[in-house]
Amino acid sequence: MEESQINALFQEKNIEEVIELLENMQNEQEEEYSMLKLAQAYLINSDEKSAKKITRRIKMLFPSGKYFQEENELLDAIKEKTVEDYLNKYVYDKKSKEALEEETRDSKIAVVY
Repeated sequence: MEESQINALFQEKNIEEVIELLENMQNEQEEEYSMLKLAQAYLINSDEKSAKKITRRIKMLFPSGKYFQEENELLDAIKEKTVEDYLNKYVYDKKSKEALEEETRDSKIAVVY
């Protein structure tokens, strides 16, 4: 399944349906992107244990894969209890409160000069 098709699932379906579809895909073929999206769906569904498990599996199968940094950040977010910031950055395409504050501060500095 293409990345755009997987992304569309997040927009069109409820999260339980997304998880079921991605789990079925993962059983048929192990692709880094669909596995990462499954981990993110688990996070949305507040299942950090499953998200961590699938992400560790991704890192084992794709040790230097295309989404290496995003996978590390997912594991860090679980560990540091910043899952909502992670989801905002990678799933919801929103900026964290800290990033918004920094941008606001930077724009105020730019205006002063």
